[in-house]
Amino acid sequence: MEERGKTIYWCLHCERAFHLESLNWKSKCAYKDCGAWRWDLWEWKEIRKLIPDYPEVPIEGEKYPLYGKPGNNCGTGGGAVGKA
Repeated sequence: MEERGKTIYWCLHCERAFHLESLNWKSKCAYKDCGAWRWDLWEWKEIRKLIPDYPEVPIEGEKYPLYGKPGNNCGTGGGAVGKA
């Protein structure tokens, strides 16, 4: 999932990461089944500050919950990391 010149963003709505050249007021989640807009998108590096166990480069299509750890059903965001 590495692309030069693009920033990795994470979507609060669907909990998946993707590349985007630049964030602007028209930006949306890259996943067609999501529909979230720019205010739901966070830079991946900020997510990794909160959860350093997550990989430097996320796997495309994988869910990365903000609450709870992967494989652990604690928190409100669910548990296991997995395909959406």
